[in-house]
Formats: sequence, C-alpha cells, structure tokens
Amino acid sequence: MKHLFCCIAAFLLLTSLPGCNTQGSHNTTQSDTVTLSSRALADSLQFALKSGGHCRMSVIANITFPEKFGTNTETIQRLFAQLVLEASDSLNFNDALDTYAARVLNYDGEGINEPNSDFNDPSSNNIKIDYNRQITIYPVFNRLGIISFCKDDIVTKNGTKTLREHTYYNFDLKEMAPIDINSIFTDDGILELTGLMRAELLAMNNVQNEDELRDIGYYNLDNLTPTNNFYISEKGITWSYKPNDLAIMRIGEPKIFISLDLLKPFLTENSPLNHL
Repeated sequence: MKHLFCCIAAFLLLTSLPGCNTQGSHNTTQSDTVTLSSRALADSLQFALKSGGHCRMSVIANITFPEKFGTNTETIQRLFAQLVLEASDSLNFNDALDTYAARVLNYDGEGINEPNSDFNDPSSNNIKIDYNRQITIYPVFNRLGIISFCKDDIVTKNGTKTLREHTYYNFDLKEMAPIDINSIFTDDGILELTGLMRAELLAMNNVQNEDELRDIGYYNLDNLTPTNNFYISEKGITWSYKPNDLAIMRIGEPKIFISLDLLKPFLTENSPLNHL
C-alpha cells in the first residue's frame, strides 16, 4: 500500500487524480475569538481482494479547524485533534491534519479486506468495490465562549450513496474542555429532558402518541434520550440521531431542537449554556 503525497490549491481538490494525497493551501477567517483556517486533503489506494478482483478507495476531506485562540491555541488544537480528527497524542497538530485522509483510508481499508502490500499495480478493469468517502468538517457555532463543529460524512459504494451521517463536537472556550450533557445538565434535568424530547418528536411528526411514531418508522424509541451528538446555538440545542438509531433508514437522521428557555431549569450551576 503506497501513498503519493502532493500539494495543490484547495479549489483543485475535486479534480485530483486517484492515487494522490493532496493538501490544499488553507484559507483563514476570523469568527469571534477563534481564528479558523481550512485545509483540503485527499488520498486514494487500490488493492487486491482476497475474494478476487480489486478494491479502489478514496477519501476527500475538507477541514475547517482552529488556527489561533490567544494563549490557548495549543489547547484547542489538541482537543480538536483528539476528538474531531481522532488522532493519537503522539501526533502534533499539523501531522494530525496532514494525515487525516490517509488514516481514515487505512482504517476503512482494513475493514473491507486485508490489502496485499506486494500488490502495486492492480488493473482498473476488474474493480469489484469502488469505495468513496467525502468528509467535511466545519463550525456551526463560534460565539459567546462556545465553539461547535460538525463532521458531515458521506459514503458511496460503486456509485451509490450508502450512508450519510453528521457528528457534532462542542467545546467550552472558557474552561477549555469538551462539552457533554453531564457538563450542561443536572442528573434530574437529564431525566426531565428525555420527556421534553419525546413530546417534541411527537409534535414534529404531527402524531399523538408513541404507537403512531412507531407506525411511521420510529421503531427504536428506547434510544430517545439526550446524547452527546448535539450542537449549540444562541437559541438552544439540537440533538441529531444517526440513521437507524431511532428510525428506519428512510427517515435519515432525526433532529430534535429544544429551546434555551425550556433548557434553563435543568442547567448545572457552571453549565456552559449560562454563557448564552
């Protein structure tokens, strides 16, 4: 398995040739207290399948990341690398960025089939699996001491989209720490919030009870609890559930919004939502 690294401008990313790991020049924007930059990456490989034929895989990643945050630049970048980029502590921040597409590619490749490292030039005429993954990481909120990122992940196999899901990451810029539901809500508040979310899901779907929700495809309502897959705005919190977490694939990713006014009674004394 060999990767060829080369640099191109970000706007050329989508026209990059297979087999080329690309790193686009990054653009910088200022948003509140965190300065953000963007980088475009791509990597691809081909290998023989044990079952015969070849697999061609590619990953395209467009990443917006924290570039500067005063004296806490290193801390916010370390948190971003560990949680969003899923990088080990042994990698510095630039390496965590530069290797992201290759690390995703290698992980996915191991899941599909153990590649034959001696296989260097597979024929393009016998591709049995054409696997592509496009990942976009971008901020959805960056104000009032909180920054939230979204990872939009699209998987296609042999030209057909097989999965799309969104994962969210939230950081308290005052405490320089990840935000999870336990840092926002009291234990009793989490229990109360579950009821609010169920009521909102009923209202969203114009149904009267959970049996009617099941009839339209919400087959797994036991999973309807506050999770850490949410993003924050000045108006409240939106929870996002992955395909099949709550409902059949056709429904996609259900999202449930609860306003800040409704959330306030459940907040801890030091909840980051008190910044809003």
